Amino acid sequence: MLIFAIGRKDKAIGRRAGVLLAGRAWSGHLGKLYLRLQGWPIVQTDPDFRSHEGLQAALDGSPIHRWLGFRILSFDVDTGTLVMSAPAGGNAARSDGAPQAHGGAIATLIDSAATFACCMKVERSVPTMNMRVDYLRPAAGPTMVATARVIRAGRTAALVDVDVESGGRLVAVGRCGHATGG
Repeated sequence: MLIFAIGRKDKAIGRRAGVLLAGRAWSGHLGKLYLRLQGWPIVQTDPDFRSHEGLQAALDGSPIHRWLGFRILSFDVDTGTLVMSAPAGGNAARSDGAPQAHGGAIATLIDSAATFACCMKVERSVPTMNMRVDYLRPAAGPTMVATARVIRAGRTAALVDVDVESGGRLVAVGRCGHATGG
């Protein structure tokens, strides 16, 4: 979820701009053009990645996260650890009524847990550069729990490891790289 705030005229316009006028959203180049013509630059702000409410609100800002039922269970900024859960059935099931989660839902959980752990650590939104997933066994428990640990968060890149458990067993491991540079 991107939040936009009107900034001072001497502030630079962010890379992505958006404005809502007369019930119509203007984004990208049109939004920037309109704001420049009006002399109203805007500054993109990120949610509060250091609070549970801010993290969950940012997570809920994505339709796929809501659809898959992702929830932030806990996080620790000092250790760079974030724990996220999702149902293993329902929208994440391999097929209707299957007791196992689809691999794509597991990969999405890994990517999301890693991204939000990294966002929490560097206090801003970060894109995923790459991701590797190793599936160890079917996720057959009622829920999946992903534990993400930021291994390193540097000036230009971050590395995050994620373990996914279901039914008390390790079902997948992942490693994600994120771009942290501005």
